[in-house]
Amino acid sequence: MLSTAVRQLRRPLLGAFHNGKQDISEYLKLTPTLHNTTIARCQYGIIPRQMSFIEEDTLSSKVLYYMRSQHENEINFRTCENLEHDVKLYGSQIIHQMLLVIVHSTELKASDVIRTFSLYNLQKNSILKDVIAKKSLMQDVRRKVEQILPTMTLDQLKNFAQILKELQFKKSNYLMKIVSDISLECERRAYDGDIKQCLELFDILVMLHGNHVCKRNQYDVFMSLFEREIQSAEPVDLVHILHYIGLGKKKKLNQEFVVSAVKQLSKHVDDLAFVDVGIAATGIFKTCVKLDKNSIFLQKVVERLSNVLKNCSGMNDLESYAFVGMIKLIRAARYEGKHFLPSVSAFVMQANMDVLTPEVIAHILALYTNMSVYHPQVFTRMEGLILQYLSAPLQLVRIKDLARVLWALSHVRHICSQEFLEVCDKCITEFVQNCGVNTYPEFLAGSLLSMAIMDHYPENLIKEAFEPQKITAVSKGYQRSKLLSRLLMLHKAVSVEHPELSVAFPRVPQKDLPTRTYADEMHYRPALATLMEGAQVLNEMLDSPVFMLNFTIPHFNFASLVINDSVLKDVVSAGKSNSYGHSHVVKQLCSVSERYSGSQLALELFDTNCTVQDTLQPIGMVELKIRLMKQCGWIVKMVTEADISRCEGDVQAVAAVILDALDKQSL
Repeated sequence: MLSTAVRQLRRPLLGAFHNGKQDISEYLKLTPTLHNTTIARCQYGIIPRQMSFIEEDTLSSKVLYYMRSQHENEINFRTCENLEHDVKLYGSQIIHQMLLVIVHSTELKASDVIRTFSLYNLQKNSILKDVIAKKSLMQDVRRKVEQILPTMTLDQLKNFAQILKELQFKKSNYLMKIVSDISLECERRAYDGDIKQCLELFDILVMLHGNHVCKRNQYDVFMSLFEREIQSAEPVDLVHILHYIGLGKKKKLNQEFVVSAVKQLSKHVDDLAFVDVGIAATGIFKTCVKLDKNSIFLQKVVERLSNVLKNCSGMNDLESYAFVGMIKLIRAARYEGKHFLPSVSAFVMQANMDVLTPEVIAHILALYTNMSVYHPQVFTRMEGLILQYLSAPLQLVRIKDLARVLWALSHVRHICSQEFLEVCDKCITEFVQNCGVNTYPEFLAGSLLSMAIMDHYPENLIKEAFEPQKITAVSKGYQRSKLLSRLLMLHKAVSVEHPELSVAFPRVPQKDLPTRTYADEMHYRPALATLMEGAQVLNEMLDSPVFMLNFTIPHFNFASLVINDSVLKDVVSAGKSNSYGHSHVVKQLCSVSERYSGSQLALELFDTNCTVQDTLQPIGMVELKIRLMKQCGWIVKMVTEADISRCEGDVQAVAAVILDALDKQSL
């Protein structure tokens, strides 16, 4: 259970936001200094390995508690304190009598059922014994419970659900059947209820099943009911609906439903509490609905977050959740406001570790990285803070946060200290030893690939990542494409730069391997499509496919324009000249080919998709690809997006740019 200090804090803290318009600073006045305290270690997303895991400590539970506190009628859980003495004195006899009352009473009373099952909480696990020893009686009780459920008030139904949860109903098929009956009763009532009743009934299902409620049949039913009543929903109701939609992120939901809810909520963002806006933003992010950069909701989220960045001196776990949720939404929309990133930079340079938790650091770095923006001072400070967290006596950084930090640092080619990389090795090794990467092995693969970009190859961890049985087991699991893609790139990097490690990639069915086509490349990189049009002009002039797109390093999804040397030799040996232009192009290509005899020649396009903003520095993955190409014998030339843009769509001019680039100095 939560500590007494947290219990005393929760209600006044939540109350500070109850009126909606109150500023976050008022909330923070109620919050004591959390640094170097047990509460600090329980902040959002931080569960030290030395601490025992308790459900009430999880952020998900606290978000739901906050949401429930906004209902006009909070759950009033009933207790059996007056019977506790009798239970201790008479043991199971009083429970047996209560069971008989339920079965044989002519008048069905919901209070009798609630009281009886409450008594079982005073004698842990005794219900499992009764289900076995008193099979017939307990079956009669279950049938009676099924009959009583429709007569229960909403409060009684909530109380009963909470009692069953405390009895850990998942350990008993008997209790799971009762829970199933409650779920069906909630569904039945929801059809005739308004939006608020639907939300409270769905909350009962969430209370029972937690975030796994999306796997229940009732989830889709309630989502349809929410969609039906969306126009009558109040702002706080819309926040809750978006949160519940986000729970089912793996499900295919009606995108128009989400867009409609966002549009309706946009009118009320200014009237909502900061935490509510963050809950809504997190729900939207989880649905994978990408908001337009000019979305009213997004603009108001940016404005709200910017105000907080100016005045924030500390955050608790709910505020961190809201903060991170807004950052995620802004990242996903690729928002590029002129004044937003400078305000983030100022916040980072001034904030202390009470605010800059590992989760917050990871997502702020990812915000910069998604925009391919490198701010040396910000990244250096973040590296130092993460190093402090990693070096602390208690492990305060999750593997997913560390993986995101390493990706962000490597993507913009930040030069990390050797001490930082060695501490990362140590911490990731501990995660592996404690089975911290078994559920999501892509975090290990991603971390190692990021380290490879930084030319750091920890031998033991690499061998761990390529254990055949692990790859085979997860190649059919969640996000297998992402995992296999990272492993394939890492394997190629290891085989080229450190062949002495000799790790073998297990056989994986071809259908499971991630693929990328040239059409995909040209779709996502318009400048590359224009470059290829210029190359086609040269190919037509030579009447042969001398220029072609190629993924020069397998599994690295950045195509290069390469010269097919064997085809060029055939063109030269044919000796045919259709025009002066043909002769000129052949002569120039032959000169380039002779200069780099025996080497493969590639032209790399440096566009906005593969360079750090406002520079010609390639992003980490492209830098690693070019590094591997050179070690494999490729001669790499460069053409920029600006060179292509100056041609203004003239493909003849693009062809001239290609020939000119081939004559320039290699990278």
